[in-house]
Amino acid sequence: MWRIRKTKEPPAYKKYIKTTPGVCFRSMPKRYKDLLKKRLLNDQGGICCYCGCEINMDTATIEHFYPINPPKGCIVLQNAGILFSNMLAVCKGGSGNKLHCDKAKNNKIPPFSILTDACNENNFSYDKKSGTVTGKTPKDKEFIRLLKLNDETLKTERRNAIEGLEGLSSLECKKMYLRLLHRNENNCYKKYAFVLRSYIYENFICL
Repeated sequence: MWRIRKTKEPPAYKKYIKTTPGVCFRSMPKRYKDLLKKRLLNDQGGICCYCGCEINMDTATIEHFYPINPPKGCIVLQNAGILFSNMLAVCKGGSGNKLHCDKAKNNKIPPFSILTDACNENNFSYDKKSGTVTGKTPKDKEFIRLLKLNDETLKTERRNAIEGLEGLSSLECKKMYLRLLHRNENNCYKKYAFVLRSYIYENFICL
């Protein structure tokens, strides 16, 4: 993962919540949710903030980092459901008993926010053979466990992404490390960009 840097909420949405009494996210008109989703996707470069897979208007959902209905004893963020600063774009998160990302997180609160510098992409390590992600600190490890980021589907996707680096020289990988920070013509990052950056950093830059 890497830190998500957000822009400001869409002006039309800001006006809506300012002029509409009792705004509730669940009953919010679709046009405003679409405005939010579009802005979130733009902020995140079209990838899920948790796993890094490619998402778009059809496949993304809006996640609230601090839950609208937190468990008893957990942090309560006032107006959590309508604060743009609390929203993220995520993937569908699997199905059935194979959930990950937002679906696995549910209404729990991770040990740190990916909206702050507490989220350090270099604290996550990805294994080429298995696609498994591990964390350096206890909080990183808890984040991975809570969001079930070692779901088998995600491991396979990450392994395939890392295998795409095969055949590249050390110099080419280092150049890619920088290119992965840039978006394509559709304003999107390469899928699993932060996975690849972490792998390259650990295996080619820190040697």
